[in-house]
Amino acid sequence: MAESTPLQRLAQTGLFLPFIAVTWLCGGLITNVLQLLNFMLVFPFSRRLYTIINGYLVWWWWLTIIWAFDWWAEWDVRFFCPNGDFDVKRQENTIVLGNHYGDVDWMIGWLLAERHGTLGHAKSYMKSFTKYLPILGWSWYFADYVFLDRSWNKDESTL
Repeated sequence: MAESTPLQRLAQTGLFLPFIAVTWLCGGLITNVLQLLNFMLVFPFSRRLYTIINGYLVWWWWLTIIWAFDWWAEWDVRFFCPNGDFDVKRQENTIVLGNHYGDVDWMIGWLLAERHGTLGHAKSYMKSFTKYLPILGWSWYFADYVFLDRSWNKDESTL
């Protein structure tokens, strides 16, 4: 029988989720500080460079939670499209319309974006109050997510 790795032993002790949560939150704080510095130092001079740098920052942080759930839950995600279309789609902007069924379905969206190679530059429409959520909401704000109040009078100019 193969010997288990330290990570597998950690998962078996029940400490895996708290370990991942603390790691993810600390990584998020570091990412938010770097996003703020990027916003203050780069954004005034080059929006394009700001977006590229920010894409790598959020990719690094968001990938940690994707990896954890991918490894722990053993997700199996497959793309089905005509031959060759998948490679073409990577070179284009893509809109994915998903229906909101649960509390963590956004993570499935991130997983799909990561599998497609666009996680750092993925965008979403979010409820306006979420930009004030510590760490995660702040990362969405700096990543140029679109925040809506769910009122046409307020959201018309945004949309």
